[in-house]
Amino acid sequence: MTEKTTIEDLRLKENWLVALNFPDMGIVPFRVLGIEQNQFAPYLVKYSDDVEEFQPYQWKDAAKIPHPDDASIDNIFEVKQANILYQIFYGIKGTDRRAYLQYPSGKPRRNLSVKAVYMKADYGYVDGKMSPYDDPKPCSEVWIPRNIDVAFSWYNNAAVSQRILTKWIINVYSVQVIRDVDLVDKIINRKVECRIVTLGGVEHFQYDPVSVWGVNPVRFTDSKKEIARALCVEL
Repeated sequence: MTEKTTIEDLRLKENWLVALNFPDMGIVPFRVLGIEQNQFAPYLVKYSDDVEEFQPYQWKDAAKIPHPDDASIDNIFEVKQANILYQIFYGIKGTDRRAYLQYPSGKPRRNLSVKAVYMKADYGYVDGKMSPYDDPKPCSEVWIPRNIDVAFSWYNNAAVSQRILTKWIINVYSVQVIRDVDLVDKIINRKVECRIVTLGGVEHFQYDPVSVWGVNPVRFTDSKKEIARALCVEL
């Protein structure tokens, strides 16, 4: 990814390959069958149900992103089908408003080795300068498969009260798990074009790919025999 990379550069096309990399577990590879794009904009992040503005230097604890018009939906980024993946980007209006990611919900991300992200930390966030409302940037990218909920904390890093307006762009992919041992071997050895996306960050989290896709993750060091075993196919 270069400085000139845009979110459109990261948008996949039909028949492209993508692999989700689960930290300390391995990858699950997919072929893209279809794509559609959606967005929520403007999306107002409220401090509470009846308070729209954030007070000066006010922090909001992490929560999922609810539907703006349907109170029965507490997470607009919940993926319910195994054959669907979300790729989201977000922009924030105002350079002094920050978003802190938890992936999955309850696990702060973008930590430093010496200290995890904490309330109002001066690192580990995306703000409106890094990813503007009118031009969301690759630094805001988040991939979401089934059975992973993401959450965000919010912080008004300003001496005045203000609202936090956001734009969310959602690429919805229809995908199929790749069970071709030779092709997966080429993917892990970088002999075929495939976007490999690490989920959340480098820290491990609990996830069961078998219950979702019927396969185990493939490690980058796996032999073809081990790949076949992970994909539950015969070599």
